[in-house]
Amino acid sequence: MDNKFAWTELRNELDRALEDSQVVDLWLRDDDAIEASPALDRLLAETRDRNIPLTLAVIPASASSYLFERLKEEDHVEIAIHGWSHENHAPTHEKKQELGAHRPVAVTLSELQKGNDRLRLLAQKSDFPRSKILTMLVPPWNRIADEVLLAIEGEPFTAVSLYGRARELGALKQLNTHIDIVDWHHGKKAVPAGDLVQRFVEKLKRRRETKDREPIGILTHHLVHDEDAWNFLHLFFEATGAHASVRWRSASELMRA
Repeated sequence: MDNKFAWTELRNELDRALEDSQVVDLWLRDDDAIEASPALDRLLAETRDRNIPLTLAVIPASASSYLFERLKEEDHVEIAIHGWSHENHAPTHEKKQELGAHRPVAVTLSELQKGNDRLRLLAQKSDFPRSKILTMLVPPWNRIADEVLLAIEGEPFTAVSLYGRARELGALKQLNTHIDIVDWHHGKKAVPAGDLVQRFVEKLKRRRETKDREPIGILTHHLVHDEDAWNFLHLFFEATGAHASVRWRSASELMRA
């Protein structure tokens, strides 16, 4: 879709939400964080400048203490556990999964516990607030077997974050993402900005027509962003952050809602 038209349509749809006294809740999840880097610095600056709360899904097995050192002064950042090692255990003919049914559930749970312990140890060593480590699991590749979901209900997890519309998950809170800005099937390039804006507009229209109030999650991966991805985020944060109908919220807020 033409970029100029798409951004105009976005503003119009947000104006309609305001006229209808609707509040659009947005949240931001960035996956695969392991280390402090220039790309992470750029994401932190972009979100900090626009007062956008950021949830970083961190891979425990690869996470560095320098990451926590870098984040401890960033008040707008929270951390979620992103599996254990982001390792695929599915056979080649299946979609990638770390938390699938390909291993005993007890083994998967043991790794998740190890991951939780490691994140908290790194936080302690770096004086990173442990209260900012969420009790939310972000499965690698946004996939998790039902038997693993059942097994993690309760401590230490109270929520799970996947991709797409929320579905019934028993006692677990579900806080999903809906718009991934990276095109993983075509060289990990940014999805064209006009297409991303149109997807968001369609979500807004559905909210207006159905009274659906599920928070809309934006999914990013700072380590693979090209300039088009960064430019889209800058414009999107600018367009939504300044609009009276939009409320950017932290994952912890939405988990309590």
